[in-house]
Amino acid sequence: MEITMQDPVQDEDGDGDRLSSLPDRIVHRIISFLTLKDLARFSFTSRRCQELCNSTPTLSLSNIDILKPDDILCRLSINAFLHSLMLHRCSHRVKMQSLSLRWSFQHSLPDEEFRVWSWLQHAVNSGVREFNLNITGKPFSLPVCVLGCKSLSSLVVNTNNGVLRFPSTLSLSYASSSTLRKLILEYVRMEDDGFQQWLPSFKFLKVLCLSKVSGMKSMRIASSSIEKLKIVSIESLCHIQIQEVEKLNELYILWEFKKCGSKSLEISAPNLQRFVWAGDTVDYFSMRSSSHLWRAVIGLLPPANQSRGREDACKANFDELLRSIHSTKNLTLSIEFVEILLEHGCLPFLLDNLVTLNIRRSTRITGHQVQALSSLLTGTTKLYHLIISTLRRILPNPHNSASDISHSVSAGINIDVTVITSLEMINSMASKQLPFKMKKITMELPNGENELELIKYLLKSAEKLEEMTISYSSPLPSYFSSELTKYKKPFTKLHLHRKP
Repeated sequence: MEITMQDPVQDEDGDGDRLSSLPDRIVHRIISFLTLKDLARFSFTSRRCQELCNSTPTLSLSNIDILKPDDILCRLSINAFLHSLMLHRCSHRVKMQSLSLRWSFQHSLPDEEFRVWSWLQHAVNSGVREFNLNITGKPFSLPVCVLGCKSLSSLVVNTNNGVLRFPSTLSLSYASSSTLRKLILEYVRMEDDGFQQWLPSFKFLKVLCLSKVSGMKSMRIASSSIEKLKIVSIESLCHIQIQEVEKLNELYILWEFKKCGSKSLEISAPNLQRFVWAGDTVDYFSMRSSSHLWRAVIGLLPPANQSRGREDACKANFDELLRSIHSTKNLTLSIEFVEILLEHGCLPFLLDNLVTLNIRRSTRITGHQVQALSSLLTGTTKLYHLIISTLRRILPNPHNSASDISHSVSAGINIDVTVITSLEMINSMASKQLPFKMKKITMELPNGENELELIKYLLKSAEKLEEMTISYSSPLPSYFSSELTKYKKPFTKLHLHRKP
């Protein structure tokens, strides 16, 4: 959007301009979409426009669109405008809700980093509550004023795989006054232990998200305040310790190794309620069991080329994992991990509190996987709802916020079900006489598959089934509906739904 100098736009009655007739909050919302150049032009249009720029509670600043190394005059003018804007807001005690700064130091001016620091200081002085910093072009050092801000509740930092430096530990006393509640670090590279030295000082921190962070070989989380922790794809990280995090109730780990030696995961979170772990298996696992755990999602990849000793260690780790999640009522497993459990002699295992079991797969279930699933089901004495679903990844998109992931995981049991046709699977379940107590089944038939035998078996075995909905895309055989009618209970409602 480009705004040029012109006369105010007249309304239909000709007695004023349209901008003046809008409430300030609407104009502030419009301003938030302006580029930095357009914001500067807008502020010089009139005194009213300047007042609106100075009073907006949300600022989104980016120099990406003015990155021209030969246009130094433009950069000087923009920097001078921002310095004047932030200084004016600070001197007039204009409250700031959030500041989003997307800044590249490529072709930067000699004093540009100092100016950025001063803008952040002005935002702190204005009572800013949210910082979203996206910095590229050079290593960036977080100012002490940001980490010690008394009004800040959310801090998001992305350096696009550049180096992020934390202040010296001599400044740790500033963190005691911080009110930071959410900290998200994305695509950052650490050079030292500065982050881990500062972390325990944030006494009010509730949400910690670390995504695509590199440079750390070990991580120790020990906080009395963290309630939600997300660790996603941290390169070079080999050891994670989550120790005595009393208030932690949601833990999400997507951990894939590239070149790493011995790996370990230790968890002590006595009040954990949701646990998601996907990625590679570790050499050592320990988890303090939580009686509050009601939702667990596990999708681990099989270990490759293991010696006899490491196989024994894997079995011990998997036994420990099953023991730790045995009290959960809602469990999601990848079919590949169920197969691993069987191969290591961990099944059957008693999951006597389990009500909903969601088995996720990316390919057609093999005969060996059917055997593993049947062995798992023998330990589910209270199972009410069995779901076999298709999903490309067991975790939501790692770029989503923690709240998005929480919602996606909790909503996972509501997706349509894809059940795999396999006479071996049917016969195996029949021989185990599994208790089918579900009252509703939703199935999505793959293209060209009608899975009639499996559907008939489900109709016969689910004695309390009240409703079955079958979605299909390819035409079904003419006898399909009549065959199902023979097996359904009089009180069971059967719905066939043709997908577009």
